[in-house]
Amino acid sequence: MSVPGRTVNLRCKGFAAVLILVFFIAGCATTGINKGQFNLVTSDEEVQMGQEVSVEIEKEYPVYKNVCLQPRIQ
Repeated sequence: MSVPGRTVNLRCKGFAAVLILVFFIAGCATTGINKGQFNLVTSDEEVQMGQEVSVEIEKEYPVYKNVCLQPRIQ
């Protein structure tokens, strides 16, 4: 004898487990840079974000191109 409420509850739990597993597997992309680490964005997306932030930082903090100052900065 099957209980209707229990069948629905088991289906919901099973669906939730499969959904979590799919998201976990999809989020575990590995690249040569961070091999084996959990990764939510691709390397290309990281590079793009870095370039965008670099532009914003250079607007706020100008880059000095004085050759005499370069050894002191590095």
